[in-house]
Amino acid sequence: MSRILLVGLTAVLAAGAQQYTRGIAAVDKLAGGDFTKATPDNQDKILAMPSVSAFTALLFEHTIEGLYAAPEYGGNRGLAGWKNIGFPGDIQPRGYTSDEVERSDGHDPVDDTGVVADVLRLLGAV
Repeated sequence: MSRILLVGLTAVLAAGAQQYTRGIAAVDKLAGGDFTKATPDNQDKILAMPSVSAFTALLFEHTIEGLYAAPEYGGNRGLAGWKNIGFPGDIQPRGYTSDEVERSDGHDPVDDTGVVADVLRLLGAV
């Protein structure tokens, strides 16, 4: 990894850590000391406040990324997110079998247009 990339990545991670530190401090303050000890209703009210909307958006973004990302990136443990939405999983790149390539899904209307039709006729004549 290049030094420039490593320095940039370190800066991004540090900025993210600061966002979390500031955000947690803000919700703790709004909860009167410890957000985790507030009732669920109060937690919801706090997270809906405009003063912490940037932090709430960050939490939501990271939650969605962790829940629906490919498991090899560290989230979606046990494919829980994918199972929840009925996603069969990441099957790419699987390509096509010979049978799938040969099977027609019907007439291709592009075959009947200008240059494509001329090229197909030429290739058919060869």
